[in-house]
Amino acid sequence: QGPSCRDVLFSGATNSASTGSPAMKQPEDPTGGGGEFLYTVCNGGSLRCLDSELACSLLDDNSDDVVSSPAILWSIENAHNVGINKLYQLPYNSPCGPILATGDDVGTVRLWDTRMCASQKANNSNPFDNLMKPPQGCVQQWKINHDYITDFTSNHDGSSLLATCADGKLSVFDMRYVKQKGGSKSIVLPDVDPNWDPTQNQPQQQSNQQQHQKKQNTWESHGYTQSENQEDELLSCTFIKKSSKLVCGTQE
Repeated sequence: QGPSCRDVLFSGATNSASTGSPAMKQPEDPTGGGGEFLYTVCNGGSLRCLDSELACSLLDDNSDDVVSSPAILWSIENAHNVGINKLYQLPYNSPCGPILATGDDVGTVRLWDTRMCASQKANNSNPFDNLMKPPQGCVQQWKINHDYITDFTSNHDGSSLLATCADGKLSVFDMRYVKQKGGSKSIVLPDVDPNWDPTQNQPQQQSNQQQHQKKQNTWESHGYTQSENQEDELLSCTFIKKSSKLVCGTQE
């Protein structure tokens, strides 16, 4: 069985409904665009950009030659080493611009500068090439979740990207960190906390203080923070009440 498309997104089609108010809608493309490009991701880990108009004409012509079609402007075959589950574009007023965010089956979140993606040559490299470092065009990656990414959204000014995950945690990423000089461009957490000691039995108050301090440290040093485990899969998220509240949907 060949690759299957999991998510599609038109350029400039950020989730304006998530702001909860017409006055708080996401800014549009300042060039007057919107829908000019169509981004797709699949279970094989590829990320592609298509010319929307050419893609539509291709469908009208009933052509079978899709792979070599001029409608495909650029393609990164191994954007992730596993299937990509979710695709999102930050608003144009984001500190890092209208970059793309992708989330895969094992909890990795990657940010893509589409200008760098468009300038690179065709990528037909071995999928193992990207195990140690992100591919060209990826400007930031976080691997802090341990299950598939289910949804993305962002606040009004695009300074924070929020992601829900099937591991029961809500992750918040600081988009200002992406432009920060000296910051790590690849942040990966181990599957097991190396500081966890099952023999320790600390008071709950002290444990809560340590967790709060850890969240502050990760936000400042690595550009992210996470909620406590909600003991259920988080499958979707959206802002309400003028972006003052976030609602998450669960499996139950």
